[in-house]
Amino acid sequence: MRCRAIISSPPPMTLEEFKKWFMKFNTNNDGRISGVELREAIRSKGFGFSAWWKSIVALHQADKDRNGYIDEFEIENLVTFAQKVLGIKITTW
Repeated sequence: MRCRAIISSPPPMTLEEFKKWFMKFNTNNDGRISGVELREAIRSKGFGFSAWWKSIVALHQADKDRNGYIDEFEIENLVTFAQKVLGIKITTW
């Protein structure tokens, strides 16, 4: 008898739910996500060692003002990254 693992994808979330989930990792409550906080968010999605590299790439893509943080206005820049790399489904409704 063969055993197969069933991998279920998480349910889609709205953009607002994505923002709310993401800001849970803002541990110092400064209203923005640092590279370390971003790495923790990525780790929470099951990425281990590669989380540090993915966080560098994500920060580079999302941090448009290059201050080293992702603020509330830049979180939307993470949507494409989250969908392609992390497998998070984000809907518009």
